[in-house]
Amino acid sequence: MFSSALGFVHGSGGGGDDGDQDMWVAAFGTVRAAWGLVLMAQPALVLDVLSGGRKGPWGAGWRRTMRVLGARHLIQGAVTVAGGAAGPDRAEPVLALGVLVDLAHAGTGLALGFARPNRRQLGHLDATLALWLAAAGAALSFRSGRG
Repeated sequence: MFSSALGFVHGSGGGGDDGDQDMWVAAFGTVRAAWGLVLMAQPALVLDVLSGGRKGPWGAGWRRTMRVLGARHLIQGAVTVAGGAAGPDRAEPVLALGVLVDLAHAGTGLALGFARPNRRQLGHLDATLALWLAAAGAALSFRSGRG
């Protein structure tokens, strides 16, 4: 289901070669790493955008949290790219572990939304982004496992 929705199906058999899979895994990891760099470099700007354009002030704790999350995305992106480059046997477990990390992240975003009503939109949007990343990682992991 995720595979066809994300455009990974090639031909009637849904196959595709390992080079296509490597490209998608590398792209996924690179986009995640780039997002991590943005979070680390401009945490207040990202918070402003994700909170619906409401300007801070964002305290040091919020900015530090965004930088930590950015570092997590940067590391996870690099590990994803490296796992994908090592071949399908390595890509599948790396992607599957990333899905679990993203699901845990989604849970904390939901918890933030419920614990801090004034930041509900931010927490729920963060959870939505994490769930999207988990779905994309699951689709790639499923596709790696079929190879």
